[in-house]
Amino acid sequence: MPHVNEKPRSIESHVNYHLPPPKDEKYPIQYIATVGFQREKYDRRSVKVTDRRSCAEEFDLDTHGFQWVASTIQEKNWRDDYLFSLPAQLQKDVQDLLMRHTGATYVHPFPPHVIRKDSHQTVLDVPDDVPDDALLNLRPPAMFVHVDQSYHGAQIRLDRQAEVDNLRDKAKHRWGIINVWQPLKPVDREPLAVCDARSVDESDLVPVTTRIVYGGQNIDNEQWHIKANPNHKWYYSSRMTPNEALLIKCYDSKLDGRARRTPHTAIQTPDDFGPPRESIEIRCFVFWEGEELT
Repeated sequence: MPHVNEKPRSIESHVNYHLPPPKDEKYPIQYIATVGFQREKYDRRSVKVTDRRSCAEEFDLDTHGFQWVASTIQEKNWRDDYLFSLPAQLQKDVQDLLMRHTGATYVHPFPPHVIRKDSHQTVLDVPDDVPDDALLNLRPPAMFVHVDQSYHGAQIRLDRQAEVDNLRDKAKHRWGIINVWQPLKPVDREPLAVCDARSVDESDLVPVTTRIVYGGQNIDNEQWHIKANPNHKWYYSSRMTPNEALLIKCYDSKLDGRARRTPHTAIQTPDDFGPPRESIEIRCFVFWEGEELT
């Protein structure tokens, strides 16, 4: 923790905000895991991003929408086949971590659990003659400002779970979605930045339909892209290690003024070096049984 008289250290970076479509046109459906998804056009803006390691302020989920914590996840031999399910011990570690830091009574991880090991440059290097609808077998950092689910999208996700009856019963009480983001190796490039939920107005949130084509079926969801706003306050943590995790609130049913959603994006920094960043993002439903829904 820095001395109270020290000024927080910040960097200048660029983030990709929502770019509205031409007048009288609808924003296109975003086909996840395609070349076209990575070619999407955005409103690129310069922003100041403060290194949380230089801040005297403590960050927490209900105030800011995000929280850095010591990771108690024991997994060391990360594999690429975690996309749709987690090993029993890893799932338990994630559940215990979230219950300890949120006070939740039940935690239910849900796919996809994304491991990213490719650099942003690999996307830029895709030849121009590759069609937009071609599948892209790369998992680079997400270099655009978003929230994984809109309020409506959170309900869509819940309703799609195999355990939906049990989860709907629990969702009669307060519930939410929190992502556990953790490096697999020390982060030397393209770290994840998060935006203080208090600095984001509801009018900044733009619902966008996302689609995954899986097994011949279209699986739609709704996430938020974010319009640029000079009031946004951005933070990141320099040189994160596998001993640390970042908790990101994507949804909270509670309407009492606490943070309900956290825009986030990968960024490039002046200090970036070395091989691609390796990280995992584990998405979880969290339930506070006994608390009122809203």
